[in-house]
Amino acid sequence: MKALVRILLLLLCTQSVVLGAPFDTRPPEIHSITFNTWPPDARIFLEASQRQYLGRSGQPIPMNSAQFRDNEGKYQTAFRLTFELPGYEPAYESIPTTIFQSSEPVYPQSDDRRKYLRLTPEFPVVVDLYYMAVLHPVPAALIAVAVIFLTVTTLRRRREQKALIDRANRIEKLKAHNTSDPFIGSELGGYRITDRLGAGGMATVYRALPDDTLDEKDAVALKVISRDMTADPEFVRRFNHEVRACNKLRHKSIVCLYASGEQEGILFMAMEIVKGVTLRDRMRNGQISLDNARAILSKLLQGVDYAHAQGIVHRDLKPDNVMITDDDTVKIMDFGLARSRDFSKVTKTGTTMGTPAYMPPEQITSQPVDARADQYALGILAYEMLCGTNPFEEEDPMATIYKHLTVDAPPPSTLRPDLPKAVDAVILKMLAKAPADRYPRLDQALKALDDALN
Repeated sequence: MKALVRILLLLLCTQSVVLGAPFDTRPPEIHSITFNTWPPDARIFLEASQRQYLGRSGQPIPMNSAQFRDNEGKYQTAFRLTFELPGYEPAYESIPTTIFQSSEPVYPQSDDRRKYLRLTPEFPVVVDLYYMAVLHPVPAALIAVAVIFLTVTTLRRRREQKALIDRANRIEKLKAHNTSDPFIGSELGGYRITDRLGAGGMATVYRALPDDTLDEKDAVALKVISRDMTADPEFVRRFNHEVRACNKLRHKSIVCLYASGEQEGILFMAMEIVKGVTLRDRMRNGQISLDNARAILSKLLQGVDYAHAQGIVHRDLKPDNVMITDDDTVKIMDFGLARSRDFSKVTKTGTTMGTPAYMPPEQITSQPVDARADQYALGILAYEMLCGTNPFEEEDPMATIYKHLTVDAPPPSTLRPDLPKAVDAVILKMLAKAPADRYPRLDQALKALDDALN
């Protein structure tokens, strides 16, 4: 019996040695604690002997309260946590261990005056707005739309007010510095007149800007018809009819007509503004080189031929109505005006004959005029460019008209020996007295002249 007792004692001692010291039968003290921060979702670290990541704010975090007891089983006064969130400064908080005594542990506790542990943003407005948008997207979107709308509206009003002030100042300056011409600074047909570009017997040309914007890039040439012309109701009727017909002309060699109309008895046209010189200015030094003449004539005839295809005849082609830009672009002006003018009166401006120097015989004698009248005028322009002289122009206007009706032009090669002989036949056919003896169509004359000059 004694032996059996000894064996049992030996087994118990052996088991104690194998399994270690007697077990602590107390259950682990695990508490789920929620730490509320603003903004939420901050990372939480326990600052102990080793920094320990616990979890995210706003979510229950399991914590073992036993690790905060001393050897005698008493709780420490508090433990230290760190709260971290991108865009915010780290927050350090000492949490009292009494939190473990609560049935539903939450920090800050309900008896605290604060509901959240608020983090301090590194960039207050930007970061707060960001987290507001993340947490409350619909209200944030509505607020953003309202802010954008108010901002855009305010900026637009300020811009409009500034534009109105600038516009008023510019108009006052225009009127103050141009007292000699009553049109300068005034509004006509939706355009504000800024400068005077030139004047003739029929009209005065001004530089003008759109009245609503005064934008320099939208400048136009505003042609104001003389009051002497507008006194005739028949002229006004024909003018409006012809200009409306010319509104459809869109060609690289024709000056674009933007608008036309009548305002308080004043007739006007708003046209493309062209920077360059007239063909008259280009010819002042005499003959033009064959290559240059061929290029100008080709563009001229193409533009007029296009107008003929649209049913429009110029009737007043002359060097003053042709502009040459700096890059040698040809621009034909004043389509539609010639038919409205009264050609029964022969006038003379300065020392240069006006329209009669380029009028075909049928126009002088008030016969029916068609596209072949433009061909005759283009023949004179070609003659003048190549030879440096108008074959019909005389000092006396009546002498000029007489030559148109009775005298044939000398062959161009007699005045310029380097011209190909083929050019004579083409130009003289364009200058035939009878329209039936000219080319039936201008494109035929263009091809024949181009072939002759080549």
